[in-house]
Amino acid sequence: MLKTIIRKNNYQDSINLMLLTNEVNALEGVIKSAVMMGTDANKDIFRNSGLLTEEANEASPADMVIVIDAVDESVIETALETVDHFLSDLSVKREKKGVSYATSLESALEHLPDANLALFSIPGEYAADEMMKTLEAGLHVFSFTDNVSQEDELRLKTYAHENGLLMMGLIVELASSRAFQWPLPTLLNQAISVLLARLERVSRKCPASLTDLAVVLYTPSVLADAT
Repeated sequence: MLKTIIRKNNYQDSINLMLLTNEVNALEGVIKSAVMMGTDANKDIFRNSGLLTEEANEASPADMVIVIDAVDESVIETALETVDHFLSDLSVKREKKGVSYATSLESALEHLPDANLALFSIPGEYAADEMMKTLEAGLHVFSFTDNVSQEDELRLKTYAHENGLLMMGLIVELASSRAFQWPLPTLLNQAISVLLARLERVSRKCPASLTDLAVVLYTPSVLADAT
């Protein structure tokens, strides 16, 4: 039986959702499952996996979509308990580590004034404007965000090139149904290989230091407003 759960305006990092999907798929009685955000690219992955239900197809990019194919209702209930426990555990780990949060680029830089690299993992509809602000502030950008238009990608990468900055977006090279089905260590190794190759290509041209990159992690206020 196939079950779809849509959690509206519940954005989660794609790497965490891949880990969660692996955990759900390991449960006895689960035939296959996927937990992803409702972007168009992810809907293609659902479709290719035979998991694109009508409810999943109607989800927005800010919605977390859970689709589970299991042998019976009891397995689905166990799978949903696993999802809730996994997400709750993430929150507890953040609190224990004393993670501080910022809701704008300005406040993030107050936390890390020497940072020169920003990492993005947010819904694509908000990404282009936020990444341009970051580039204009003189920071390199490393993006795990998909669902960004080709026009915006060209605009961002052109600005970065003209200003001696790195604009790196690995999702373009790795977001496919085949990549999604790779084991997580394989996926991360592929991502690292792409990143190192890019750094090697541009390091001789870029005046900024590539050996001491600090990382800014922040959630734009526009995303907070949307949720």
